[in-house]
Amino acid sequence: MVLELYLDLLSQPCRAVYIFAKKNNIPFMMKPVEMLKGSGGAGGRRSPVAPLFSCPPIFSRLPPPSPETGARSSRSPLPVSVGQVVIPLFIGHQVSPEKLHEAMEELNHTIQKLEDKFLQEKPFLIGPEISLADLVAIVELMQPFGASCDILEGHPKLQEWRKRVELTLGKELFMEAHNRILNPQELKSIVIDPPLKAQMKPLLLKMLK
Repeated sequence: MVLELYLDLLSQPCRAVYIFAKKNNIPFMMKPVEMLKGSGGAGGRRSPVAPLFSCPPIFSRLPPPSPETGARSSRSPLPVSVGQVVIPLFIGHQVSPEKLHEAMEELNHTIQKLEDKFLQEKPFLIGPEISLADLVAIVELMQPFGASCDILEGHPKLQEWRKRVELTLGKELFMEAHNRILNPQELKSIVIDPPLKAQMKPLLLKMLK
């Protein structure tokens, strides 16, 4: 039986799964979904794990981390804001400059911490070789590029780290996975699924207060 992957490459975790499977030559059948349009695949069945969408979840088991790397690689994912592109699709207007500034300030703080506490002088986040930590981090950090926001500007160490990650994963594969997120015109033209928009709009407006 061929592994079926229901993936929306606008999603950071989906891009990580896609790159991991391709890089490791894991045979799979790609089942594209468009979560924002309400396309969840699997005959439209809703997942008990993620009931808001219909995309079947994927569970993976990873070896336990070593004592040396466990504390570093098990931290929370990076907070990334795409308020300039995605949120306006739900709420019908642009996010205020003040809120975008707050989000960027928080993001810059997180990026500096990533550089100072995690990368330090190493070639990759937890050592001399690439790991899942690098893959998860890079797909998160690429998200704001969809809003033409180079969040690594002024961080030469992280810029060099990004180049190493891309080269190790393969430039062609990396760009293939990020093609949609790096096309802001496509993002702006997405028509949100009406029930999803109705459910998310009040939550986003409350978050932006």
